[in-house]
Amino acid sequence: MTEQGLRANLFPPKDGRTGLMSSRRQLKFALHRTMSYWVVIRDGLKCVTCGQRHNLTASHLFKRGHEKASWELNNLFAQCDRCNGQHNRDPYPLEQVFRQRYGQEAMDELYKQWTGTSHFKEYHLRNMLNERIVMLLELFNQTGLTFERVRS
Repeated sequence: MTEQGLRANLFPPKDGRTGLMSSRRQLKFALHRTMSYWVVIRDGLKCVTCGQRHNLTASHLFKRGHEKASWELNNLFAQCDRCNGQHNRDPYPLEQVFRQRYGQEAMDELYKQWTGTSHFKEYHLRNMLNERIVMLLELFNQTGLTFERVRS
């Protein structure tokens, strides 16, 4: 997979009502999409809480309303739609997965980021997206996976 092909799959289509999305909004959309693919591959194409392999999505331990924690790699986990919906009501199972992987100290640090300053400048988003695209491209090349395989 090439970087050009990867970028073509990450950016949003044109919005029929308003033309193109704002640059900031496009960057955030592409970051969310990039990280969704990355986390699903990292977590072995299965839900970290129940093991299901279908309808996977990237779930945030700490909700993505605050940008500082939104794209942190340890804040994201692959979950099926059902477990992600349950996480909104009961975060304990995903918190346990986090603690097993990273420990309580890392959870405390991530929480501090989540409650801190909430917005990146546009150039920060662009730099972060470029870094994350390189990471995702490396992961696709290492695993031999394709977008079609990860989406299913």
